[in-house]
Amino acid sequence: MEVLLLAFANNREHPLPTLAGEYAALNKILSPRVLRQHFLSWSVSHATLDDIAYYLTLFRDRLGLFLYSGHAGRDVLLTEDGLTRASGIAHLLGQCRNLKVVVLNGCSTGGQVAALHAAGVPLVIATSAPVGDEIAAQFSARLFQALETGLSV
Repeated sequence: MEVLLLAFANNREHPLPTLAGEYAALNKILSPRVLRQHFLSWSVSHATLDDIAYYLTLFRDRLGLFLYSGHAGRDVLLTEDGLTRASGIAHLLGQCRNLKVVVLNGCSTGGQVAALHAAGVPLVIATSAPVGDEIAAQFSARLFQALETGLSV
């Protein structure tokens, strides 16, 4: 069964107020299809680098989609335990042979696209500029609602 891995990371100094709501909204959107066993959705709140690495390795052969939502930059993701170099996560994602799409729902993640493509990720959704927290949460919910109704990326 295909796995969707959703990782949410916040920052204690500069928390994202809508991140918990995004987490809840995506789980509600995906739950009906999870119950019908169309796929498995695995969500990690307060994701650390170790969490992400563990689940990417665990689900390596079944991972179809990976979402990161939280603070980010051109070449980093801000996980719960600090800055995480995007190149390391790109390497792990490149080992997921059935991965179809990576969604980087954070500020200015466009700089990570080339490394993800070089690692073998066929489709990456990223941002080219800073994004407001509320807009990012709305984008994520609308993207997954569209996918849920059968629309393609």
